[in-house]
Amino acid sequence: MSYYRHSYKSSRWLKLIAALLFFSFIGATEYLIYEYKKSQRADLERSASELAIRLKSQLETELNGTIFLTNGIEAYIVARRGDIVSDEVNSMLKQVYQFSPFFRNIGIAPNNKLSWIIPLEGNEAALGLNYENLPSQWPSIKQTIESNTVALDGPLELVQGGLGLIYRSPVYLNDNYWGIISAVIDADRLFQSLTEEIQETEISVQLGLKHANNTKNINPSPFIGDAAVFADASATTVVETPSGDWQLAIAVEEDEPNLWVARFIIWCLTLAVVLGIYFLTRHVYQQNLLNSLSTEVKARTKELSDVNSKLNHVLNAASETAIIATDRNGLITVFNRGAERMLGYSANEVINKTTPAIFHDPDEVTKKEKILTAQLDKDISGFSVFTAIPDIEGSEKDNWTYISKFGKRIPVELIVTKEFNNDGNPVGYLGLATDISQHINDQLTLNELKERLESATKVANIGVWELDLKDYKMLWNEQMYSLTGTTHRDFYGNYESIEPVFCHEEREEFNQLLEKLKRRALNRDPFSEAPPPLETTFRIIRADNEELRWMKGHAVIQCDESGVPQSMLGAMHEISSLVFAKEAAEQAERLKSQFLSTVSHELRTPLSVISGALSLLSLEEKSFSEETKNVLDLANRNSKRLTLLINDLLDIEKLTSGNLTFKFQEHSLKLLLDQAIAENRSYAEQENAIIKFDNTLSTDAHIVVDELRFIQAMTNLLSNAAKFSPNDGEVRVTASMTGQNVLIEIIDHGSGIPEAFKNRVFEPFAQAESSDSRNKGGTGLGLAITKTIIEKMGGTIGFDSELNQKTRFWFSLPKKTNLSNKKSVLHVEDSDDFSAVITAILEDNYEVDTASSIQQAKQKLSSNKYDVVIFDILSPDSSGCDIIEIANSTHEAIKIVVTSDPEVSLEKASRVDAIMDKANFTRTNFVDLIDKLAGNNENRRPHV
Repeated sequence: MSYYRHSYKSSRWLKLIAALLFFSFIGATEYLIYEYKKSQRADLERSASELAIRLKSQLETELNGTIFLTNGIEAYIVARRGDIVSDEVNSMLKQVYQFSPFFRNIGIAPNNKLSWIIPLEGNEAALGLNYENLPSQWPSIKQTIESNTVALDGPLELVQGGLGLIYRSPVYLNDNYWGIISAVIDADRLFQSLTEEIQETEISVQLGLKHANNTKNINPSPFIGDAAVFADASATTVVETPSGDWQLAIAVEEDEPNLWVARFIIWCLTLAVVLGIYFLTRHVYQQNLLNSLSTEVKARTKELSDVNSKLNHVLNAASETAIIATDRNGLITVFNRGAERMLGYSANEVINKTTPAIFHDPDEVTKKEKILTAQLDKDISGFSVFTAIPDIEGSEKDNWTYISKFGKRIPVELIVTKEFNNDGNPVGYLGLATDISQHINDQLTLNELKERLESATKVANIGVWELDLKDYKMLWNEQMYSLTGTTHRDFYGNYESIEPVFCHEEREEFNQLLEKLKRRALNRDPFSEAPPPLETTFRIIRADNEELRWMKGHAVIQCDESGVPQSMLGAMHEISSLVFAKEAAEQAERLKSQFLSTVSHELRTPLSVISGALSLLSLEEKSFSEETKNVLDLANRNSKRLTLLINDLLDIEKLTSGNLTFKFQEHSLKLLLDQAIAENRSYAEQENAIIKFDNTLSTDAHIVVDELRFIQAMTNLLSNAAKFSPNDGEVRVTASMTGQNVLIEIIDHGSGIPEAFKNRVFEPFAQAESSDSRNKGGTGLGLAITKTIIEKMGGTIGFDSELNQKTRFWFSLPKKTNLSNKKSVLHVEDSDDFSAVITAILEDNYEVDTASSIQQAKQKLSSNKYDVVIFDILSPDSSGCDIIEIANSTHEAIKIVVTSDPEVSLEKASRVDAIMDKANFTRTNFVDLIDKLAGNNENRRPHV
């Protein structure tokens, strides 16, 4: 359409110009003939007119030829829809530029900004020029754009310098202004060519050229020659330009030759020239236009092919989504691969043959018809069920049930969109359907899990809550009401509603934690690592009856993707019965210990009196009869047995209460074993047993133990082995190395330990249910005491036994090694992360041992020697201050360092060597502190 419009328009103008040229020359020729008859002046005037026409022809040829050349550029821009390829347009501009010697430059200005210009050399100043910034030219340019007509302005002073004629042609794409094409003609060279043309005629004339009278130029001044040329003109003519006519005038200064002879020649030549120019120009223009059209057609064809290919690829790639398009009447026009997979129909079965009704549930369609009819207050039926809302709102999302070709019901989420063509007219509808079966199943599963979780929390009476760290808004489940005694009326959805139920100490501690987390949340201060879960035991005062109740709480700090804390999620359940039961058990244990201690001490005094009295009687036993001697001996044995029983009772009570102290020193293992065997040899002989020592150690091993307690443990094991050995039986003691430990074995060949009793061997007051065991006597406390002693000294104990074959009791203890001169450090910390950090910092220069609780630390301190102990004053299972007494009583030279968040009281500070604030912890300060404490035992620092 664009081609035919431009072709028709250009052909009409060419014919008009050719006709005007032809008739102008005929008129001029006839006029000259008529005047020639009057005078020779007429001949000169004819010559002048001929010259004027020639100059006119030259001007119009040059100026109007620009139209044809720029139209080719315009056709390219239109064909590309404004999407210009720089290399292509630069090549085209170069070709057009070569068609005329008078082109100064040719440029393209999208949105009035000169972006392409040929040639660039000499025109650098114009590149990037915005026409709107040229106050002298912009009004004319604006009028050209608004009128959508070509225009020729000038001559003008150019930005690049010199005079130029500027031809401008606005470009519109689909009636939308895109930009403007400009061709600058070198006016100086063009007018110089006119002067050269005049000089070749050998006629002495003056040339004048000015704008003809029009709305743009009122009484314009000449731009070649002066006003006198027009007043005395021998010949004048009008040069037609795209934006208005120019007036050309020639004034003859001397007699012109007789040109009568040339009359016919001029007429014929004029006709030939006009016709030649006309046909040549028309041919060139049409050829260029055809070439442009062919290029445009090829480009459009390729573009459409690419778009169709991409569209098909997209449609087929969406294999999990059914894409179905219809025309306005509902006939299916697109049925992609995803629709084929979902519904079982092939595209050939449905496209242009049926509507989407074949795979919709009729009952759902009927139900939707009723809903829409009531909603829109008009009858809705058939295909309009799917299009009524899109016709109003443009699109609609709803859930439907598709029925496949094989009868399978598929729940889908369907989005229907109304489609329009380029003219804005509706052409059909596009449906996108996604299978939501898995989503529905997941939702059902999630709801089921949620119901189960709610049931579980209800059955277990677990309260679940969530607290926003920025505004303290709070959510909780129904069990929180029953746990705290709070009513629905008293809970306002914030932390303040539950805060009063906390006991003061727990409330203050929790509020401090919340304040720290809130500051982090508001300042967007992220954690470097995910914060560990929180676990605590706390007390509350129920809001309904003010009863004291114990709770076990768990919580996690929830952070965003950058590690900034956002909220806390927690759960709590009541453990009051467990706490009260524990307290009762502890009270019972204390009462038992007190009873045992009281009874033992109360028995010791009268027993001492009895033992003393028996000793005195023994001095006079020579005067006693044999029967009296036997009775006295029996009394002495039972007195000693009762003394041992009382000692065992006291020891077991001390071990149970943790009051049994140990004094650790380095000892030779061989000497300790020799001492223990020597002290028990007499008792073994009384039991008709022999003790033999089998030492397999190549060198004497040294161990760090409490000497008296080691001998006590060996005595219990040796006496037990001797007591159960057969007459003249052998009790063998061996010592050997197993890794870094020493292994001591006590072996007898007695009756052995019954299988049913093996799991109770180390229990207090336990004795095997056999007559032999009962005959041997004993309290049943010896092995229990021995096990506790060995474990307190850092060892392990065990046994193996075969009935009537042998019994082997063994225990191992760590060997004292001199391979390392490092000082030893005990770090007590319940946080695994902080413990790992401290170990990594100190392990190069110290032997670092760790304990995760105060109870474990007590055991390690009682069985090992440390130079420095580090612990948190707020340990979760104790106050932490218990370690100070244990450490100082066990090792006088030990240094104590406290790490804690809050300030430590002056009383506690005076009892330790240093305090390290975790909030200001640095590796350098910490290492310097430990080095100073471990290396200088006299230097005690109250605070760091």
